[in-house]
Amino acid sequence: DPTVQAHHSARSALLTPVVKGWCTEIGPEVSSIGVQVHGGMGFIEETGAGQYYRDSRILPIYEGTNGIQGMDLAGRKTAGDGGRAMDSLLAEMRELVAQAQHSSESISSMAAAFAAAVDALDKVKQAILDDAGSDINRAGSISFNYLMMTGVVCGGWQMLKAAMIAHTRQAEPQTAAPFYINKIKTAQFYMDGILPRYLAYAAAIDAGSQSTMALDADAF
Repeated sequence: DPTVQAHHSARSALLTPVVKGWCTEIGPEVSSIGVQVHGGMGFIEETGAGQYYRDSRILPIYEGTNGIQGMDLAGRKTAGDGGRAMDSLLAEMRELVAQAQHSSESISSMAAAFAAAVDALDKVKQAILDDAGSDINRAGSISFNYLMMTGVVCGGWQMLKAAMIAHTRQAEPQTAAPFYINKIKTAQFYMDGILPRYLAYAAAIDAGSQSTMALDADAF
């Protein structure tokens, strides 16, 4: 079906800068936490934790700097197509929310938190579209925060999807049940500890381009 193929192609194009950008920003953060967990110069070198951090530090510029990835997402992939690809992605996320609301109490609670994040991302998308003609600096000024917000919300999308699958599988009589129980617990941690970052990104985006563009060129 050409329509379905076009849908998947547009969504893949939209998610490409998110995968390249958000994931590579998170990589150094995760490996840095690993260094903290092992602690002490001798311990981190014995375990290789320090090398993981050094290796991951190149990632945010390896596929093109993440500032460029953010501008691609905000400019070409959102404003450039009138938000259609993002609308398609948001619709898919909301479909998952609707399914999750009929699951267990814990899954339903996760879905409610995730639904608020989806609504916030939708609001940001619309603001980008509304300001595209009146403020030529807005998309570029908020692009990195938009990239990070989209990544955080996409992470919640995948975590909720995994939690729903795990909820079904844990009821099956098998030795892997603890694995699925822990998947649900991990998803809950993401919803509690990581997903709320979207609120900070949304606030920074809402500030617009004024402070970003406040300095005259002579100040540099």
